Amino acid sequence: VELSEYNPFEALQTNVNGTNNVVNAAIKCGVEKVLITSSDKAVNPSSMMGATKLLAEKLAINANNMAGKDDIKISCVRFGNVWNTSGSVGPIFRNQVTQGKNITLTSPDMTRFFISIEDAIELCIKASEEMIGGEIFISDMGAASIGDLAKEFQKMNSKVKIIETGLKAGEKLYEELFTDVESFRTYALNEMYVILPSSLDEHSSRYRKIKNKYKKGLPINSALRSDSDIAQSIDLSNLVEDLMNEV
Repeated sequence: VELSEYNPFEALQTNVNGTNNVVNAAIKCGVEKVLITSSDKAVNPSSMMGATKLLAEKLAINANNMAGKDDIKISCVRFGNVWNTSGSVGPIFRNQVTQGKNITLTSPDMTRFFISIEDAIELCIKASEEMIGGEIFISDMGAASIGDLAKEFQKMNSKVKIIETGLKAGEKLYEELFTDVESFRTYALNEMYVILPSSLDEHSSRYRKIKNKYKKGLPINSALRSDSDIAQSIDLSNLVEDLMNEV
């Protein structure tokens, strides 16, 4: 996020122009399926990264209209914070604790959705199997506060302190899986949320297939924020313990 804030043109080149290049190449070469990986930061974005991810989603969804036929399917998946990946908060806190350094966090009130690498891969597989073209697939992820996460890591080394450093450029205190507007076309289905497209031609066969497939799902009708009481909670103790055992 911070890198994109200070290098906005590079973020634009990668996430917007890059997505457009992939989509156009896929249509030209007759690729059957394209799945674009996005982020919950694309929802009501406050950062350059989130804004470019939102544009990437729009390009991918609307490309189904450009294709003109049903022989290519283009959809998206939205991830939260992927746990235990390079540069993510888990390994950063673990390294600080194991090295006896103070734990640095931007704000203890910050909340985030977390998804494991395995669940992120599973979401991609499910989406590629289910997609008709135009949907956004989201895993039913759990949420936690960064303050609570830091306290769990502190238990591993009681000598370290938790130091608040302040929000970085472009960061929000909370994330959302989908907006209020999107929620009215969002359905819970097979342990996933599926956002139906608003921009497909209502008279197209693709639109009819999507409506018929997902109308059996449970409609959501409200936004889901990481600081909401209805957000699924995470067992932080097991999450942190498993990460520490990898050292």
